[in-house]
Amino acid sequence: MGSLKALVIIADGVSTTEIIPPIDMLRRVNIFVTVAGVDGPQPVKADSDVMIAPDSSLDDALKKGPYDVVILPGSEQCSYLVAQSKQAAEFVSAHAAEKKIVGALGFGCVTLVNFGVGKGKKISASPFYEGIVKNMDKNKEWTFVENENLIFDGNIITTKGGLYAMDFAFDLLQKLVGKKAADELAQFVIHTRNPGKKYACA
Repeated sequence: MGSLKALVIIADGVSTTEIIPPIDMLRRVNIFVTVAGVDGPQPVKADSDVMIAPDSSLDDALKKGPYDVVILPGSEQCSYLVAQSKQAAEFVSAHAAEKKIVGALGFGCVTLVNFGVGKGKKISASPFYEGIVKNMDKNKEWTFVENENLIFDGNIITTKGGLYAMDFAFDLLQKLVGKKAADELAQFVIHTRNPGKKYACA
């Protein structure tokens, strides 16, 4: 398990409820997680005015790849700042092209579509950003699903936002390290997995 590596790409305004659970849960099973700032290694101000210090700049983080999974947390501000990074776009697109896992939470789904990643896949759609991504998807290359809070379609995992960040983290863990390890950690942190909600886990 220790050989697995994850990259979390962030910028100012990142959602604290979307960034913390995946990082915490992945690190608890010894997955090496690098939090990279698109604008450098300096701390970013999250959406709740909490300061989050990246492990490195995105530029330096990419030199430490390859990664098994890339995570794009949201907030409207963060998603647009990350989407403006040519370096992030090129890396995430190449990563997805290798059929490696890309995850997006909340407005991170806007970044996903902006990068042209996950065409042909189902994307969990929130009323907060559904109109934005549909306007971006002129050729209808993604399927936006309103009644599923979390979707794992092939190598793409998406969720509506922070409320489902723990479920996102555990579905990701199941894919990376297996159901047994994911269930054991869920029991340890007293998290009930997927209580009565519709979603698809490949």
